[in-house]
Amino acid sequence: MSEKKTNSIGRRLVGHFEGKSKNVGLVNYRKKEPLLFTYLNFDILKANWDFRIEDLESYFILSFVEHYGVYPICNNKTGAEIHSSELKVNLKIDWNYFKNK
Repeated sequence: MSEKKTNSIGRRLVGHFEGKSKNVGLVNYRKKEPLLFTYLNFDILKANWDFRIEDLESYFILSFVEHYGVYPICNNKTGAEIHSSELKVNLKIDWNYFKNK
């Protein structure tokens, strides 16, 4: 998520890719593996998501943690949690889609 136009997702991803974001984990990861980024347009997802965008972001982060056992290296929202009593959804994220092909 990027709330400010001056901090657009495109600009943030370029900063991550080029190392300008000073994310040491990402810089070191790039030395070993290719960096791949995916972004989702919330306007498209709204047809299937009735909750806040922050809840969707948390849903993806927690699913990532469940699948990979760690938080995404570009995301600083490690404390993001969804309260299961609030959301009655059953989305399945196909993490294989995001693998390097």
